[in-house]
Amino acid sequence: RHVGRVTSLSGKRVLVTRSRAQASKFSALLAVEHALPVEVPVLAVEPVDSPEARVLVERAHEFDGVVFTSQNGVKGFSEFVRYGDLPRVFAVGPSTAAAVKTSLGVAAAVPESSYVAESLLKLMLADGVAGKSYLLALAEETRDVVQRGLEAAGATVSVAPIYRSVCHPAARLALLHALGDGLNAVTVASSKTMEFLHRSTPPDLRRRLKRIPLVSIGPITSATAVAMGYEVAAEAETASVESLVDAVKAAMRMP
Repeated sequence: RHVGRVTSLSGKRVLVTRSRAQASKFSALLAVEHALPVEVPVLAVEPVDSPEARVLVERAHEFDGVVFTSQNGVKGFSEFVRYGDLPRVFAVGPSTAAAVKTSLGVAAAVPESSYVAESLLKLMLADGVAGKSYLLALAEETRDVVQRGLEAAGATVSVAPIYRSVCHPAARLALLHALGDGLNAVTVASSKTMEFLHRSTPPDLRRRLKRIPLVSIGPITSATAVAMGYEVAAEAETASVESLVDAVKAAMRMP
């Protein structure tokens, strides 16, 4: 039904920097708009070999709540727990909640909008956390917004680092090819992705990268980009791939 339809993204080459596993839905939505997604994952995920974290995860049922801030955290966590054997679960956004349902067999509470750590903390505080215990299953380098907020409100928090993000070994060469073929927009879906995009781009090509409209998933990622010398052309209203597509369209409509 989209045949012949012209959109602001028709024929535009859009760099997708998400991991291969997470890029498919975003790339599909771009293709619906007749854009040409160029997938170059700039980060890879590897498990954290932590016996302490594994013990915490195996004891997850003893906590009052378990918190996930990413799909990768859910994936690593699911390797050490029984399906459905969990207390109340909180997830930073709908994609993470969907992963919880698929991998762990339980529903997760999700902020109504603005899928960032601050909104997740607000949701949990409204639930009442004083005297309760929570397990945070997350990346080794995750911001400690939720942990600090819960502890300040009287909760006991245990942190289980499940995985870490590293530069994708193939990113540098893939970015060389992508920049050589030309790009109309660059998308970044996290601060860590922005950092690795910058690090993976050869220094002599960063000036070229900075001339391409940059589209960010949200204010925290935008702040990281600006701090690194990039100008953000558009920012998603909510931290979702659907909103990120809308932001790309907005960027392409700019003069």
